[in-house]
Amino acid sequence: MARILFVEDDPMLREIMTEYLSHHQVVPLTDIEEACAFLERDPAFELIITDYHLQPFDFEARCYPPGRMTGPDLLTHVRCAGIGIPLVLMSSEVQNDTELALLISGFAGVIRKPPVWTEVLPLIDRLTRGDHDDQILLPTVS
Repeated sequence: MARILFVEDDPMLREIMTEYLSHHQVVPLTDIEEACAFLERDPAFELIITDYHLQPFDFEARCYPPGRMTGPDLLTHVRCAGIGIPLVLMSSEVQNDTELALLISGFAGVIRKPPVWTEVLPLIDRLTRGDHDDQILLPTVS
């Protein structure tokens, strides 16, 4: 059983994912700031799963409100603190090109929303077993 920090602001998805991963010890949190503070006190996790945007979309302004930390901000915080826990990003906005950019930036995996459960569990199990590389190998062009 692995210890997983799960950062998600949607209460329904937080509950579903926590239940789906019930064979692990899941610590669910609602925002990045809370996760950063929690990790400073207790960094003993095998995996962190975080949403990209953890605030409501402003449909009137057609953007997310400024000033709140995002999933990539959590990755930066964790790495700057010297914590080597793999991070997985969840997002409904990820396309193939952005997924590659996220992996290159240091995320160990990407889960697209809505989650494809048959892909989620193998990814999480692989990462919590420590079966991951810190490098992404890209094909070379000759």
